[in-house]
Amino acid sequence: MATPSAYSQLSPGPGSSASPVFSDQGETEILYSSAVEAQLKALLPHILKHDTKITGEDSEHSEICWHYGSNFVFQLSTAPGLIFKIDSKCKELLGSTVPISIRYQRHQEIAELIKHEKFVHLRTSEAKMISIDGIEILIEKWVTSFDNPVEEIRQRPDHYNSAIEEATKLVALSGLSDIKWANVLINSTTKEGTFVLVDTDERRGAALGFWGNYNRPGLITFAGSMHHIGIISEVAQKYIPTAPNGGEGRIQGRLRMQTEALLAWEKEHQTSTLPQTKSKPQKKFFCIIL
Repeated sequence: MATPSAYSQLSPGPGSSASPVFSDQGETEILYSSAVEAQLKALLPHILKHDTKITGEDSEHSEICWHYGSNFVFQLSTAPGLIFKIDSKCKELLGSTVPISIRYQRHQEIAELIKHEKFVHLRTSEAKMISIDGIEILIEKWVTSFDNPVEEIRQRPDHYNSAIEEATKLVALSGLSDIKWANVLINSTTKEGTFVLVDTDERRGAALGFWGNYNRPGLITFAGSMHHIGIISEVAQKYIPTAPNGGEGRIQGRLRMQTEALLAWEKEHQTSTLPQTKSKPQKKFFCIIL
């Protein structure tokens, strides 16, 4: 079985041995000391000058650990259970992102949708927005996930049937489109497979969410079994009966690619990704693949 690692491959924090803080009770108030807010205020001028090419421990302020490959995402050694995200509009960056206030609003919208649809295998990360000197800061609780989610979901596909089904419906209903393992984490602290959603602000349509593009793998790459492919295909056909912009060939290619990846993994591990328990016949799903 894959082993757990910190949220998006971040460690619990410099010099820390913090334990997971995600709560299965859903959204709760994030608690942090006034000392943490004071530290943020003191470090803010330095944070806003951050060179986004630098990752890991900050050379000038060792209490800051920058998230790899991101703009302004970091942890503090004094608050190892928390992730901080600064509004990147504070810097003149190419391809500026959605303001933190809007990201937080969309995060809450997804949380409400999950609640409304009574999904029990999906969660949003626990989050809070604060403002310091007019700068918006999003605070999220660190989530324990797996360092190799692909291997985890293929080793135990039946464990994630419900999570895949709920995630597929969520993408269809919300148009959530930035679907990749950095944004959809497998919570390793629950008995049955559960996905934790972060960075839920991009809504470019369910088609992109299902099938992905060159830098967004799409939900189809989360399929750990032929049954999962069937679930995604069925819902996609229901909500998007016509492929956008003549993209039927691309969809077929994505389905074929994931099917071949699963068959190759099955051959390597001498196992089967077909359901081991009785379920609805899958034959009708395969017609779109062949």
